Amino acid sequence: MRKKRFVEPEDQAMASRIKAVRLERGMSQVVLAKLSGLTTGCVCQVERGLRVPNSQSIRKIGLTLEVSFDYLFLGRE
Repeated sequence: MRKKRFVEPEDQAMASRIKAVRLERGMSQVVLAKLSGLTTGCVCQVERGLRVPNSQSIRKIGLTLEVSFDYLFLGRE
């Protein structure tokens, strides 16, 4: 049984951007999690749209991936 996604379309777009940048950087979810101080489960759930990260987690992910908050939230640099 698949888990239902509870996030809004905007949040799903952010999740997709996080995954795309992570892959562009050649990082695994495990590496992103370790470098950002998050759990691998958290990163996985965020990317799959099962969890909306809090502002602190978004900040950590953005700093680790070296992308702006505008990019994560809105898709623009």
